[in-house]
Amino acid sequence: MTTILLVDDNALQRKLIRARLESEGFRVTTARNGREALELARAAPPDLVVSDVVMDELDGFGLCRRLRDVPALERVPIVLLSAHYTNASDRELARSVGASELIERTAEFETELAEIRRVAAGQPGAPIKVTRTHEIYEQQLDATAKLTTKLLAQSRDTEHRMKLLLDNTNDTISVWTLAGEILEANRRWETLLGVAVSQLIGRSICDLAVDPVVAARELAEVVERGSQRWTCALRHARTQDTVIFGFQIDVSELDGQPVVFAIGRDISERIAAVERVASLEAMYRSLVEQMPDTVWRFAADFTPAFLSPNFERLTGIPIDEMTSSREEWRGRVHPEDLPCVLASFEACHEQMKPQEIEYRFLHRNTQWQWHHARLTPREDHGRRFVDGLTSDVTGRQRRSTLLATLF
Repeated sequence: MTTILLVDDNALQRKLIRARLESEGFRVTTARNGREALELARAAPPDLVVSDVVMDELDGFGLCRRLRDVPALERVPIVLLSAHYTNASDRELARSVGASELIERTAEFETELAEIRRVAAGQPGAPIKVTRTHEIYEQQLDATAKLTTKLLAQSRDTEHRMKLLLDNTNDTISVWTLAGEILEANRRWETLLGVAVSQLIGRSICDLAVDPVVAARELAEVVERGSQRWTCALRHARTQDTVIFGFQIDVSELDGQPVVFAIGRDISERIAAVERVASLEAMYRSLVEQMPDTVWRFAADFTPAFLSPNFERLTGIPIDEMTSSREEWRGRVHPEDLPCVLASFEACHEQMKPQEIEYRFLHRNTQWQWHHARLTPREDHGRRFVDGLTSDVTGRQRRSTLLATLF
C-alpha cells in the first residue's frame, strides 16, 4: 500500500484530503507544516509527499529543497497543491526546487486525485535534481512577493465589499469591550440613533441608554452568560426620543482579547404593538367578564374551546366540566331543541353563515333555562371555529307563555 505524507496547515483541508486519499486506498500520515513534515519524512520516508505551497514556518517550495537534501528522500515524488501559484512560471519554479508536479487546487479534488494516482503509479526514477542558483532564489522571492501583493489586493477588495455590506444592512453591527466600550460600528447606527460612527467609537453603549446605571448592570449580566438577547432603551441623539433596541450579544475573541459582538435592531414599533395588543386584550377580557352574557368558542367537533367566566354564573356548571367533553354540552340541551341547535351550528361552520337560535338548557339545579345564542363563523390559521354570545332569556319566555295563556 502506498504511503502518502500529506502536508497542510489548514486543519479542515487536511482532514478532507486525508479522507479522500484513504478512500482511494492510500495509507496517509499528516503534518501541520513544512518543518513537521521534514521531521516525519526523515524518521519514516513516505512513498509520496503531497503538500500545500502557502504555509507558515516552511512553505511548500522550501520543503521541496529540504527534502532533496536528504539522501533517503531525494527520489521520493513530491506533488505540490496551490490555489494561488497556478501559471507556467510557477510550475517551472516548482520543478526547479525538486517538485514532481504543481497542481492547481479545485473544489472537487478530482484533478488533484488523478495526478496523485499517476505519480504514485510511476516507477522510482533517478534523484530529482534541484537547481541551486541565485536566480532560482530570486524567482521564488519574486513569486512570493507577487502572491503577497495579490492577496493584499484581494484582502482590501474583500474588506471594501464587507464594509459596503455591513454599512447597508438593516441592523446595527458593532464590537464592544466586555464593559461596553464601542470599538467598531457600522453606519446603520447613524440612521437609527442620529449619531455619527466617529462619535460612537470609544463611548460606552451604556452612556447612550436612557438609564445608564441599569444598562451597565444588565450588560454585565448578559456578558457573564456569554451569549444572550438584550433589550435596552437608548436615547436618540437629535430628537431625544427613546429607541428600544433588541441586541443579539455574543462574547468571543478578537486578536486574542475577549470582545462583544452585538447585532442590534430597532424594535420600538414591535414593543409598542405588543403593548397595544396586551392593552386591547385586557380591555376585551374586562368587558367579557363584566357583561351578563356568555362569550364562547366551539371547535368543529362541537367541543367548547373557550367559555367566559359568566358561563358558570349563567348555568351553575364549572367551566372545566363543560370544556372537557362535547357530550356534556349535548346532554344538557333539551332533546326537542337539539336537532335545531346542531343544524344551526353546522350551517354556521360549514356554510360560514351567522345564525340565531333559542333552545332550552339544563341548569345545575336541574331547572330548564331558555338560552338565546348568536353564532358567528370564524377562521383562524386555516381552522374554522364558531364564536357565540349566549343570553339567558328564561324570564322573557315565561312572560310570553303567561301572556299566551291569558289571551
